[in-house]
Amino acid sequence: MTTSLVETLETPRAVVTGGAGFVGSTLVDRLVDDGLSVLVVDDLSSGHLEHLSAARRHGDVQFHQLDVREELLGAVVTRFAPSVVFHLAARGHTSDAATDPVATASVDFVGAVNVVEAARLAGVTRVVYVTAAREMYGPAARVPVGVRAARRPTGAGGVSAGGVLEYLAHAARRHGIGYAALGTATVYGPRQAPGSADAVVVGIAGPLLADQRPVLAGDGSQTRDLVYVDDVADAAVRAAMRGGNRYFHIASGVETTLVELARRLREITGSVRRPELDEDRQDEWQRMAFDAGAARERLGWRPWTSLDDGLRQTVAWLKAQTR
Repeated sequence: MTTSLVETLETPRAVVTGGAGFVGSTLVDRLVDDGLSVLVVDDLSSGHLEHLSAARRHGDVQFHQLDVREELLGAVVTRFAPSVVFHLAARGHTSDAATDPVATASVDFVGAVNVVEAARLAGVTRVVYVTAAREMYGPAARVPVGVRAARRPTGAGGVSAGGVLEYLAHAARRHGIGYAALGTATVYGPRQAPGSADAVVVGIAGPLLADQRPVLAGDGSQTRDLVYVDDVADAAVRAAMRGGNRYFHIASGVETTLVELARRLREITGSVRRPELDEDRQDEWQRMAFDAGAARERLGWRPWTSLDDGLRQTVAWLKAQTR
């Protein structure tokens, strides 16, 4: 018999920072479906309250608009008295991270330290940290990238994420806070903003649905490791139960070229528009794939959603937004 997260917690209550965002709100849906009460902490700089509307209709979801760097966070978390904290609030994966490295480092690292400290003050002994694996490895990394590969971050987001991993290990040793850290591949699915960093699926599907030609950087031969957002939420829940103070890649491990992705999306949308190749717009990552073997072995996780099914669900959501 499979044990659920609710059965492993002292109280069925969870905090999700960044919970009004793309991945965070999907995790909130999953936690509510599993019977947990959820406190969402989000400053709404990129998240949206409407992402939480479905969860709030059929579950106990509270919301507090707050920057994760604020001193008040400790009191907010303590008052809610959760058994687990999921930390997803960050700027490193946003498109403006490269232009404002100071703010990125402040939110991503200082904010994470404040979240861990808030968890400690509230007596929480389980923290799950979700970040983008791409941020921490340089484009020259051998594919598929393993969890023990050398980290050579190319921006403030990746540097901060590496620092957060070190701080989580410190908190585990010093305060006994159990953690799991998840580095995700290219996440896609409903609620993803077309202009967000690496939003490659909606970036191609949106123009196709509008009867326009999507633009691909380079010659389209670059690859992405695509993982559906519901599967990332599933990994986070599993990590809260079995993380064991480790870092995991959450990925399909499969390389899909941008040209192949566009071909599949053309079939799903019924569009005859072929992508335009912009070879003046290069992407530093020519190949991308991550080894999720540790997540399979330790968490019992795998990417349950096939690429075609995930693309269909994403396209269906995009169509619904235009009605």
